[in-house]
Amino acid sequence: MEGLHDGWIACGGRRYASFTNLDPGEYRFRVKATNGDGVWGEHEASIRIVMTPPFWQTVWFYLASCGAILLAAYTLFQYRVRAQVKKSLELERIRLFEREKVREQIARDYHDEMGHKITKVALFTELIARNVNGITAELKEHLTKVVEASQSLALDARDFIWALNPEKDSLYEMCLHLQEFGNALFEETAVNFQVHGLSEDLLRCKLDMEWKRHLTLLFKEGMNNALKHARCKNVVLEVNAQSGVLQMTLFDDGVGLFHGNGHGPDFPSNVFKENRGNGAGLENMKRRAQILNGALDIRSLEDGGTKVEFSSKLPSNGY
Repeated sequence: MEGLHDGWIACGGRRYASFTNLDPGEYRFRVKATNGDGVWGEHEASIRIVMTPPFWQTVWFYLASCGAILLAAYTLFQYRVRAQVKKSLELERIRLFEREKVREQIARDYHDEMGHKITKVALFTELIARNVNGITAELKEHLTKVVEASQSLALDARDFIWALNPEKDSLYEMCLHLQEFGNALFEETAVNFQVHGLSEDLLRCKLDMEWKRHLTLLFKEGMNNALKHARCKNVVLEVNAQSGVLQMTLFDDGVGLFHGNGHGPDFPSNVFKENRGNGAGLENMKRRAQILNGALDIRSLEDGGTKVEFSSKLPSNGY
């Protein structure tokens, strides 16, 4: 048997050959015989034999096994990654829930304690200023400043408590807050204030404390400038949130940034200071827009008035 034995094997009178445990491969079985006198014949017979391996020893089985092992390892890795991500998200949700609870409790405590007390200080100080007679002009001026400072502090405390409240963490609630501020600001004036685009669809746009605080203060500054310097009849706050992008615009129909002497988005701070408030106010508005990674455009309109436009992608931080 070529491939198994190197030489001939004498079988004697046995008429068959037996080979066991042959390895997979190709063999050639050769046989020749002798006559009665023991003389070997010149011719021989041969047959080619191919032993196919069992399926577990084939190349495709090795490749399939390696593929299955790699797939199993990848699946296990993905499972562990997903489990870790799920655990991390769950921990983050728990931490967020705890922060919300803490914010809610702080807002409640501040509202019950600090808010009421500051309001009382402002009220009592104003009553003293109204009822005290015969005091010097200087003392009266100081008392007036105390009244103004306590009233401003009361407003700031109310804004701070509002920003802390997690129930107000939406674009809708922030716009409602600005609407209430604008209504109160322009209530005793000849200015007509309106808010456009305010709908409950904005409840889906969640904002964190940072966004609420900076965006609110930015447009409050714009409203105050419109009241003090624009000499306008109408002020409109417009809100538009689509495809994850927020655009808020404050319009007025007043004298414009340059009293009608020019237009354009770019202007020096000293011009703004002379025409529409102080330079610090403008810089604060720009700074707040930068903190929110947004663009702020303040310009005079061709038909009169001023436009303050803020645009930015809405935060995608899990809110």
